Amino acid sequence: MDAAASLKSYLHRKGYRITPQRMAVLDAIIRTENKHLSAREIHAIVQKQYPGLLGVSTVYKILRMLEREGLVNKFDLLDNTGRYEMSLDDAHCHLLCLECGSISETEEEFVQHICDLLKKENSFIVQKRSLVFYGYCNNCLALAKKAKETILIEDLGTFRVGNRLKF
Repeated sequence: MDAAASLKSYLHRKGYRITPQRMAVLDAIIRTENKHLSAREIHAIVQKQYPGLLGVSTVYKILRMLEREGLVNKFDLLDNTGRYEMSLDDAHCHLLCLECGSISETEEEFVQHICDLLKKENSFIVQKRSLVFYGYCNNCLALAKKAKETILIEDLGTFRVGNRLKF
């Protein structure tokens, strides 16, 4: 059974109607696996395939239902943009580049180590987590280093090209 059929069956067993709108949102999330999409991005994907099928508010309602049922995870970025991904069994956290906005994920062992420490040091058992680290990816660090090393020569002498990253 493929992912969409499995999720459809799960929702049906839980008493939800299987509407074209719900299936379109689920399909968009499944097809863009490992992309961390906002509700507006999901809406744009659905609109491209099914013009006029649903509005952005419907996408938000469906995402809230899917999150309640544990089928998708939501995490918020600094700009309060919610991002959604399929709820996976693996524990991971997100690494958000403050320069280019790329989002990557850490390995399961890293997150499990944090959960183990919380249990040992604080007698706290993690049931649900949303962890985002903010910093700079390797590509942006390399570009910043290159920009710092670039020297321009003008009539008044030499100066370094400024960049947006601050170290």
